[in-house]
Amino acid sequence: MSNTAKLERLTVVFLGSFNPAIFQPAWFAGHDLISSDEKKVPSGVKLGIVHPEVVDFSTENFQIQVVQKRLSVATTDVSFYDSLRDMLSGTFTVLGHTPIVKMGINREFHFQMPNEDEWNAVGDRLAPKDDWKRVLDDPGMKSMIIQGERTDGRLGFVRVRVETSNQVQPNGIFVEVNDHYAIADPEKVQGARELVDIMLDVWSESLRKARHIAQTVVFGTEEMS
Repeated sequence: MSNTAKLERLTVVFLGSFNPAIFQPAWFAGHDLISSDEKKVPSGVKLGIVHPEVVDFSTENFQIQVVQKRLSVATTDVSFYDSLRDMLSGTFTVLGHTPIVKMGINREFHFQMPNEDEWNAVGDRLAPKDDWKRVLDDPGMKSMIIQGERTDGRLGFVRVRVETSNQVQPNGIFVEVNDHYAIADPEKVQGARELVDIMLDVWSESLRKARHIAQTVVFGTEEMS
């Protein structure tokens, strides 16, 4: 049985104070923050909403959403994970004055179990049914959220959500790992540097740990034969 996810998604979320009108394709292209291929192929940019209070668009590799208190950049292409990091780092090198107070490095995984019995076994292991059978008929796990404390000395938490996958069927399992970071005194934040530096410092370990958590939650161990 393979423990490789059928689908993945990486989303980095920054919380702070943003001017959405800045974050448009032309601005990213003008600062060389999207690839030359994307600049050469305007059809690769799909505009959703461009408004002073919200910007939502996608390129061939990224989905970008910005409102006044939240910015997110996502990709479903594993080969562009590091490019997403570099784009965010470059963005907030240019916009270094932008106050950012929280960050989430969020990975999503969709696994497919080989049969219904093994799919049900995951829910039985994570949420034993004996107590539920006393109050419900034929209980089954649909969604679970577990949060743990950080172990790296940084402020924040790690939150894991497990659900039935709505994208991989049959016998699909969805796992989201939210690796969340905060800073000690948000009221005194002057810019983006502190959390951008944290992102750069923890990037590889955060991605590795999220995969380890997801595989362990679903399969009971990280490595499967």
